[in-house]
Amino acid sequence: MNNSDFRAQLECFKNCTFHYTKNALKEMEKAHLNDEMLRTKILEAKHIDAESPTYLVISGKKTFKVKIELLQENDVLVHSIRYNRVMCVF
Repeated sequence: MNNSDFRAQLECFKNCTFHYTKNALKEMEKAHLNDEMLRTKILEAKHIDAESPTYLVISGKKTFKVKIELLQENDVLVHSIRYNRVMCVF
């Protein structure tokens, strides 16, 4: 996949409605992240792994990893967020 295809994939998350599991909300709170900050991190991602057709792991360069599930239409369910403490300094 070339860089423009990758960027186009990430851009599609701009218009998605994000929903969160309880675990993901706790992880966001610990990292002092809000919805807008998480979206920004996703748009800055360096890699997307498909665990299945509907489960994706989006990651940055050693800074974060977000596991999401693609739902119907433009809905996304965030299952987990792993982060490096350095990421918390925006």
